[in-house]
Amino acid sequence: MTLPINLHGWPAGALCVLLAAPHVTAADTKTATMHYMKALLLQHQGQVDAALDEYEQASKIDSQSAFIIEQAAELALEGGRPARALDWAQRLVALDSKRAKSWLVMGNVRWARGEISLARKSMEEALRLDPKFPEAMLALGNLLNVESPESAKQYFQEYIHLNPERAPDAHYQIALVEERQGRRRSAIERLKEAIELAPNFLQARYALAHLYEVSQDTRAALGEYLHILEQEPQSAVLLNHAGELSVALGEAHEAGGYFVRAKSIEPKNPTACLWLAILAEQNRDFASAAAALSDSAALEQEAELNLRLSYYLTQAGRLQEAVVILDRAHARWPDNTEIAYFLALGYDDLKRPEKAIEFFREILGRAPDFRDARFQLAVLHERLGRIEDAEREFRVLLQQRPSDSAALNYLGYSLTDRGLKLTEAQGLIEKALAIEPDNGAYRDSLGWSYFKQGRLQDAKIELKAALQKLPEDPTVWEHLGDAYEVLGDSGTAWVAWRMSLLGGAEGERLRKKLAALEARRSPQALGNLWMEYFRRVYGGIEAYSGLCEITGSVAKKKWSFKALMMFESPQSLRLDFLGPFWVPLFRARVAGRTLFEMDPFPVDGISPEVLQEAVAHTLFTVRDGLSGRIFEGRPAEFHEGWRTHWVGGGAYQLFLDDTSGDLRSFQGTSDSMRILLDEFEAVEGRRVPTHLKAEAKNFSIDIRLNSPRVRFFPPAPLP
Repeated sequence: MTLPINLHGWPAGALCVLLAAPHVTAADTKTATMHYMKALLLQHQGQVDAALDEYEQASKIDSQSAFIIEQAAELALEGGRPARALDWAQRLVALDSKRAKSWLVMGNVRWARGEISLARKSMEEALRLDPKFPEAMLALGNLLNVESPESAKQYFQEYIHLNPERAPDAHYQIALVEERQGRRRSAIERLKEAIELAPNFLQARYALAHLYEVSQDTRAALGEYLHILEQEPQSAVLLNHAGELSVALGEAHEAGGYFVRAKSIEPKNPTACLWLAILAEQNRDFASAAAALSDSAALEQEAELNLRLSYYLTQAGRLQEAVVILDRAHARWPDNTEIAYFLALGYDDLKRPEKAIEFFREILGRAPDFRDARFQLAVLHERLGRIEDAEREFRVLLQQRPSDSAALNYLGYSLTDRGLKLTEAQGLIEKALAIEPDNGAYRDSLGWSYFKQGRLQDAKIELKAALQKLPEDPTVWEHLGDAYEVLGDSGTAWVAWRMSLLGGAEGERLRKKLAALEARRSPQALGNLWMEYFRRVYGGIEAYSGLCEITGSVAKKKWSFKALMMFESPQSLRLDFLGPFWVPLFRARVAGRTLFEMDPFPVDGISPEVLQEAVAHTLFTVRDGLSGRIFEGRPAEFHEGWRTHWVGGGAYQLFLDDTSGDLRSFQGTSDSMRILLDEFEAVEGRRVPTHLKAEAKNFSIDIRLNSPRVRFFPPAPLP
């Protein structure tokens, strides 16, 4: 008989069994064979019921073929037809009850039907008929691993003994039993045995990695997943998980590599895109964060991701794009009030307040209790000068939340600043302060309320208390300046206004106040004020230290070193020049009025005496700047030239930025060397230079510090 097709992978001996059956005629054999072949074809096509019908026809013709019945029973079982599977299994046992495989098939069918007791009896019968039947041992072990775990392990152990070449699977099954028994360590050891015997046994590796994870041994879990990745390098899910474990281990760089690989396999993979965005966010690289997240396929389904993307774009300075993202998200999720809220904030940032108000009203129409939306709506009205509308919204909010301290203070301050309902406004502010007594902004509001009511001494007391809480707040400084001016202390008012300008207050208004005051001052009086301002902003340093890069040019010869710079008030400044691995090579220091010490160190082409003179000159002058000595000169005088403004007094001249009034450089009155200052850091209301450069006729020395550590003396109290 010649077959017209090649059925690769189908039972090779099936046709031989049919053809050799002595109880079937040749014609019947041909018919049975055709039904059997059709059953195989239908089975291959996934047509389970039709295939079973063909097996039925073949079995009717060849009723003594255990092979056909067994095939049909297993197909019915695998195809989810438990009733038909049981019928076939019963026929198989009735036909060949002395065969162990018949009882194993029956046991598997009973197990699938949830008939555990009957399944166990059938499998035990299979083992009684064939005590070394490996498939029955494995099946019985799996059946018993919940209700009788010790018996299950015995069957698995016997399976290992009889089938050492298939031991990995049994070790794996024993590990599962051990894990269910809470014996995690034993389970781990079993899985290690399975992997040692079969290094490519992925199920065992996955199970071992999982056990390491639940045991919080993240490092070991990652190691197993990396082994799996060697066999499944294109698994984006696995790469993402390796990345997440690396994040848990604090290894962000390695994690990023795994997420990049996952994204290269699936460019829109949501997990990879999100994690790459988060890692970029942690590095303050918001442009890269936005680029990564914008590729995510999940943006179409997850509103929160659109909010995150808009945040990244905003932080990257791409506000218009952020609003576009939120606009699209709002169209997709019109009932999402959080999206609408941030969209309103975006329009406000774009200087489109009316559009923002439109969205805030839309939100409140859906969610009248949305506190932040109503608060921002009130703030917008106040900023636009619509105090009646602002007051209405704040009062609605306070009806809903009588103890909302921010709303109490904002409404109180808004009324106070306009001179409206001053007594009630003071009460609102005092209520806010009773809720948050340490809030500097609320205390500033109370001080301003006193000022507006003419209670100037009370105002000064409250505003100075606010300044203790908010030493850099420009509004507090401006309010203090106004109070001092009305009290007749125009000098302190000038310093306070300068501090407000330094803190970022609105420039034009303050400059007019300062200009009016300065016009009434002599150059000497103004010079003294500048010195007091400089002392408050740049002085008061008790200690200053940090690693630095020093580059120099002496007699046209260049040199550079890493160093540790250390200043201790009042007169000690030291440089420790460092070699490889931060090993100190030599030192230079000044102390007292005249002490200078420096270890000799060679610089090609520069005489030691010339080098020492340049370093000494620089250190003494920088020391006077850090100690505040340069601000002590009295009487001082303000000079306004065509190109430069400076203050002279005592031993030093201090040069100002013509626009901002910031200190840019200083030099001795009789000295040609100048110390240039820039790259200031704001610390505790002061300004600390991180870049100092000495420039003289024959040399220059440049000192650049990386995040210096600074300790200050308490600031001088205001009068």
